[in-house]
Amino acid sequence: MKEKEIATLLNKALELEHQAYVQYLSHAQLIDGINAEPIIARLKELAEDERKHQEQFRNLIGNYLDEVPSMGIAKHTRQKLLKKFCRSTLKMKKKQ
Repeated sequence: MKEKEIATLLNKALELEHQAYVQYLSHAQLIDGINAEPIIARLKELAEDERKHQEQFRNLIGNYLDEVPSMGIAKHTRQKLLKKFCRSTLKMKKKQ
């Protein structure tokens, strides 16, 4: 596999990380109720993990492959219900 192809794949992965980061933070903002605080804290923790992954991908793409890291974002979906969101998150995590 050529470096350009590797950079393309890493940029797609970076865009997925961008999407996950935004989704976790956005959903943390939407959650409310008596048990919301631990869920919000966990979502923010997951967002921070995604931010760190973004940093790693940008480093690989920019510093090691001498390519331009993507500023794009993968397609995302807004979940209206917490259960749907949790299922969606678990499904996404299993794919990783």
